[in-house]
Amino acid sequence: MPDLPTVAADYAQMRLERYLRQQFPKLTLGAINRALRQRQVRLNNKRVKGDARIHSGDIVCVPKFFLERPTDDGALCAPRVDLRLRRKLANMVVAVTPEYFVLNKPQGLAVQGGSGTRWHLDRMLPSFAALYDDPPDHLRIVHRLDKETSGLLLVARGRQAAQRLARQFQQHRIRKYYVALCHGVPEPETGCIDAALGKCPDRRFRPEADATRPAQSDYQVFDSVAGLAATVLLSPITGRTHQLRAHLALIGCPILGDDFYGAEANNFVSESPLCLHAMGLIVPPHKDKPHQDYFQTPPVWLYSHARQLGLILPTQRQLWASLVGTPRFGVS
Repeated sequence: MPDLPTVAADYAQMRLERYLRQQFPKLTLGAINRALRQRQVRLNNKRVKGDARIHSGDIVCVPKFFLERPTDDGALCAPRVDLRLRRKLANMVVAVTPEYFVLNKPQGLAVQGGSGTRWHLDRMLPSFAALYDDPPDHLRIVHRLDKETSGLLLVARGRQAAQRLARQFQQHRIRKYYVALCHGVPEPETGCIDAALGKCPDRRFRPEADATRPAQSDYQVFDSVAGLAATVLLSPITGRTHQLRAHLALIGCPILGDDFYGAEANNFVSESPLCLHAMGLIVPPHKDKPHQDYFQTPPVWLYSHARQLGLILPTQRQLWASLVGTPRFGVS
């Protein structure tokens, strides 16, 4: 019965079943659970169940067929990265730190897989790891962007970093800033949309009576045209699915290109993708490092749509200047 490398500190307190799923991504969940039920997997030379917790330095023994099955993602060795994918990945990297990557996710790329989604960022993470000599299963997604939304995304390097960043998101210490082109102009020009969202039968998220999950979004109008359209800066306080899209539609200012929440707005700009871009990110201080702020210029097509409407998009200096000292919108 082959031994895996000793368990790294990043996996401490993880369930054995989940650890095996990460180490052998091409094995089906059924095959892993069957091996666990039949006690073919040993932890520190003891037969255990899948819910056993592993610790740093533990030794996991698996049946031979686990290693005989091919794994595209490379469970124990780094995957090969073809030149075309290497260029695509390199173009997405905004910043690299010992604890995380900051990526510029293009519009149209899903963050995680789902029904009918073959290619997504989560599947690309082992290839990212290979570019930076990280273990193939080292990188972890700690927050999401909609498939249709472009812009900044944090990816943690290791489980401990992922836990810290996830905790900072939950505590609202990491702030995200978006720019959107909207149909209509929000009133007042600076405010907070506070409306809990619930999932409806049509898969949209709306402030229904049974919506028990609070949702808050700060906003500020940056530019507007004759009451018809606006460039709006947004900062979600909470992180609900479709939150910014649903909130702007709720106040009568749907995002241009949003087929889900603002079909009437699509008559304003023809054949437009979702005009929402995650352009700013502030990560709080950690250990001896000060806070880090990141900015990503919006894609060219978003500038083109703004020009058609007579609107302007904020520069990096204008974005940060709009935040300083503004109550409920940013840092002071």
